[in-house]
Amino acid sequence: MSSIYALSPEWSLPARDVLYEVAHGKFNTEISRDLFITEASVKTHVFKLLGKLDPQDCGQLAIYVRRTNLL
Repeated sequence: MSSIYALSPEWSLPARDVLYEVAHGKFNTEISRDLFITEASVKTHVFKLLGKLDPQDCGQLAIYVRRTNLL
């Protein structure tokens, strides 16, 4: 069973949580509220995830996560 939490071990739990929320179509403000982190932290995680996974934006990131069965 593939899971977002089975991703590379150097990824922090908050980064994985942010990826999960992005994949479910949430906006940065919603993610920050739901995860009790600042919107700046969400943006930082998203920026780093985009660099590691190669999609160009959050929409492509969400599609990538679903197509690769990370969820």
